[in-house]
Amino acid sequence: MIYYLNKELMKNFNLQYITDKEGKHTGVIIPIEEWEKIQQDLSDFFKYMNLRNSLKSALMEMKELKNNKNKQVSLNDFLNEC
Repeated sequence: MIYYLNKELMKNFNLQYITDKEGKHTGVIIPIEEWEKIQQDLSDFFKYMNLRNSLKSALMEMKELKNNKNKQVSLNDFLNEC
């Protein structure tokens, strides 16, 4: 599950803030276990988005072929292109 960085969610993280001499936050330290979980979730999210975009593109192409009767490629020709 991808993390949306909102204040409520951030309460679940064990964060340490780095501040400058004026007390302004300049950085964050996050435990490695939490960072690895975020990285895995982000990787899963990008895989999902790539699959979603590929399927959306394929669906649009199929609709275009159906509506416009564009040059249709046989299965053999398609497989030979791969």
